[in-house]
Amino acid sequence: MHVFKIVREHGGWSVQFGRAVSAPCKSQAAALAQAQHMADAIRRHGEAVTVIVEPANESAADDTKYFLPSPRAAAAARIRAPKRLLRTK
Repeated sequence: MHVFKIVREHGGWSVQFGRAVSAPCKSQAAALAQAQHMADAIRRHGEAVTVIVEPANESAADDTKYFLPSPRAAAAARIRAPKRLLRTK
C-alpha cells in the first residue's frame, strides 16, 4: 500500500511519499488536491493508495507571508531612479 502524508512545514504544507517530499503548497487544500491527483494516477494501475492529513494548527500565522511575491510584483515594488541620477553619485 502506498501512503501520501500531508504535513505542515515552514511556510506551508507539503506532500510526503515515503522519504520523498513534493514542492511546498500555500495551503492545506492545495496540498490535498496535489496528493489526490498523485493518488488517482497510482490507483489507475491497480495499486492501493491512502492519503493521511495532519491536522491544521489553528494558532499558526498566515502561510502566505513566507512565500516570495511573483517576479512581476517584486519588480513593481522596486524603486527605480533615472540613469542620470545614478551616474552623478
